[in-house]
Amino acid sequence: MYLETNQLNAIEKLFDKIFLKIYPMINNIDIERPFMDGNDKYIMNFHTSLPETVTKENYWETNHWFNEYGDGILFDYHYMNDVIIPKLLKYFNLTDRGFNREIRVYNINGDLILSTEQ
Repeated sequence: MYLETNQLNAIEKLFDKIFLKIYPMINNIDIERPFMDGNDKYIMNFHTSLPETVTKENYWETNHWFNEYGDGILFDYHYMNDVIIPKLLKYFNLTDRGFNREIRVYNINGDLILSTEQ
């Protein structure tokens, strides 16, 4: 599905507001529009403050954060992609299947740590 620019901008703003509150290690989110070549996949880039020492191999062991109350926070991109994003898409009358996407997570230096396509 190819979204109108204003709808994509609204989704990006909502995701920015929600995910930055849930996951303090996210600095910003941008969504790349798919090419007009028949591939309708949106690329969701999550730019984080994760240190360069975090890699795909050690992601789950080293990616533990704490909020101001001392509660542990884990940036579980699978849960975000499988549960939170589908719920938020309902605000735009979109289904999970209707918003084909790839999640990419970058460290503080802008290096790609992982992708749901890997």
